[in-house]
Amino acid sequence: MSENNTTEQPKEGRAGIVVLTCIALLLIMFSEIPILQAYLVGVLILSFISANIGKDRQIGFNNAFFVTFFLGGVIGLIIVILSKKIDDKPTAIIEKQNVADELLKFYELKERGVITEEEFEKQKSKLI
Repeated sequence: MSENNTTEQPKEGRAGIVVLTCIALLLIMFSEIPILQAYLVGVLILSFISANIGKDRQIGFNNAFFVTFFLGGVIGLIIVILSKKIDDKPTAIIEKQNVADELLKFYELKERGVITEEEFEKQKSKLI
């Protein structure tokens, strides 16, 4: 089983967004209240902008869309922008493991007498 990238959203997970967008578009088309039409158009546009910003954050695409749509455009956009970005910490962990592995290799070489204590310390200072 392959790992899913946290920024990807399954297509079936976006069904709610499609339904909500269609309902809003129907309200825009058939509403005779211009202020409601303008509000819904603005909220839809800001919701999609927020969703695109949110896909690289912990809030995610879907949640960013719904938060912005239901809380109003500007408030939702602010919440999405304030949400934490997805970190690349796994790569930092891998790098630390590689350093530890290298240190262990040099230590074993020192213990076998292949390298001297000074050479070990020199390599250690390079890695750390």
